[in-house]
Amino acid sequence: MKLQISIASAILALSVSAYSEVEVTGKYTYEYSAFDGQGNTIGAASSQAHEKYDTLKSEHSARIYLDGDTDLIPDSTFHVELQAFRDPGSIENYDSQTPLTQREVLREAYIDTNHNDWAIRAGKQQVVWGKADGMKLLDMINPTDFSEMAQNQMEDSRIPLFMVNAEKQLEDGGTFQAILSQASENKFAGLMNTAPGVRTYSTNKSVDQGHPFILKGIDTITGKTKGFLNIAPDMMQFAANMGGFAGMLGPDYGYTTGASLNQWQTVPFFHIFTDTATANSTPYYSQFVGFSTSSLGQDSAVMNTAGYSPTNPNAVFDLMGGTTAATMGVFASASGSEYRKNIIDDEPSNIAFKYNNTTQSGTNYSLALFHGRDVNPTVNVFWEDSSGNRLTTASSWNEDGVNATVQGAQDSSNDLGGYIVAATLNGSSATTSKLVFEETNEKITNIGGAFDHTIDTDTFGPVVIRGEGLYQHDVTSPVIDRGHMFVGDVANALKMVKGDRFKYVIGADITAMTNMMVSLQFIQDRNLDYVDEASTALNSHDSSDFMASHYSGHRKYTADMATMHITNNLQKAKKNKEFYTLYLSKPFGSSGQHRWNNLFLYEEGDGKWNKFDVEYALDDVTVLTGELNRYFGDENTQFGQLKESSNVQVGLKYLF
Repeated sequence: MKLQISIASAILALSVSAYSEVEVTGKYTYEYSAFDGQGNTIGAASSQAHEKYDTLKSEHSARIYLDGDTDLIPDSTFHVELQAFRDPGSIENYDSQTPLTQREVLREAYIDTNHNDWAIRAGKQQVVWGKADGMKLLDMINPTDFSEMAQNQMEDSRIPLFMVNAEKQLEDGGTFQAILSQASENKFAGLMNTAPGVRTYSTNKSVDQGHPFILKGIDTITGKTKGFLNIAPDMMQFAANMGGFAGMLGPDYGYTTGASLNQWQTVPFFHIFTDTATANSTPYYSQFVGFSTSSLGQDSAVMNTAGYSPTNPNAVFDLMGGTTAATMGVFASASGSEYRKNIIDDEPSNIAFKYNNTTQSGTNYSLALFHGRDVNPTVNVFWEDSSGNRLTTASSWNEDGVNATVQGAQDSSNDLGGYIVAATLNGSSATTSKLVFEETNEKITNIGGAFDHTIDTDTFGPVVIRGEGLYQHDVTSPVIDRGHMFVGDVANALKMVKGDRFKYVIGADITAMTNMMVSLQFIQDRNLDYVDEASTALNSHDSSDFMASHYSGHRKYTADMATMHITNNLQKAKKNKEFYTLYLSKPFGSSGQHRWNNLFLYEEGDGKWNKFDVEYALDDVTVLTGELNRYFGDENTQFGQLKESSNVQVGLKYLF
């Protein structure tokens, strides 16, 4: 941050005290949006649904642009963009200016100068390398604020960074560009986006509560009721009080009323949900419902009040039925959970290069290389002791020797077995521990390229064929191990694993109906290190073991970061995910002074998003705007899950 402040102060000083002439322009924007229907968003503040036309945002922003020549550096100019922002109807952290988001005060501040044959732009800025509709493939330097998904214009949602950007014209007609930049991460609703410098957060069920654009994958991490960050303390509270209820297991397990956790430590937890005390009686689970709701609250997602349902889960124990009482004892001794940001954003850690040229046949092409911090954050999960030492999880198989009756049938091995997970450090059991969720931006390498070529046709006139491709090395993806999840080993069940991906887009642009631009795109995201295999959590035990037989079928797989959720069995990702887009844009009015645009995106799996927007110029300085965003399709897709966030928006722009 010290580097950023120094650079910004220097540029502002140049713009204020060392100039020959300063041009001041600006833009005031007001946008009001409301929900397009009744519903309950993923990040809803409560179980009560919003009504149709309830306010989504009421946003005021004013931007001031300062441009001029500086006398301190010969033949140099400067540009500064300042922003005032206020949305009184939004939730905390989204209602006013926040650094390193689309709402920050200092949007841009840079100097343009020349040195030898290099054109140099130094300061806070945006670098635009990609040209795809509705996505940012080659825009790999600046992060994006996705707090309103992709609804905002890219130049507004893109987050400017401090960098040195140098470009040189080459003798072969091409250009070479080199960039050294600050690093920062994409901003997603639900990942606690607050000012840099404030880096650690204790469990907080109100963070981003009520934000309309929280995705299921984010809700799984930090959600008020479905997020593991907030579920973990509830599990710990539940476990701490479970000993007093051990007697409910009854004589079927050879234990007497009042038995402690240690006395039935190897009993798989799903017995509480599925077994009955006597023939034709209700499951033990029903005896826990009152405890779970009264002690944890109706919003708790630890136990499913509708009954144990591993195939149709709605609570965390639906996924963790094999967790033993011994493992619950580890939870009982834990001190809570914490979300921690360990993001590198105060050093110039990104370096990028780009080469542009044109072939003799008229094909424009570019090659790009980036090495630095990934704009997509990684969230790692681990246990930590009270001194801040990271713990590992150890597992052991225990034969309890109890002659137990399981759902009315004698267990052939005369034992239930037990898969016990404990937080350990150097072989010693941790008496107190904390479950930590740490957000980082890991080092990656991107290699990409783009091309476009114009073909003259008799039917469609000029047709522009274009494409972009990006190979990514060491990017992280969530890998879920349902075997470890089944037995309560959360740290090994939720992993961010490094791997390689390849993304590409092929598009075609034509002009139809005199002056309407029509653009079609095919997009594919290929995971080159996709995981889908049997979990090895219980491989050392044969199927005659009671736990192993109940465990069979659990897998280890790459999860869909955008949609994985407790309610969809922590959904598996597709190895190759495809998208299709259709973009239309047409001016209208006597002199083409107005314009409407429509972007339709179809996502494999039946997710859909349609954005229609229109600009109507009242005069040279006043523009009325309107927008309709409809999300629909399968609720477990990236866009279909936002059905209840569909909205209509009106606005005003005034230029000065």
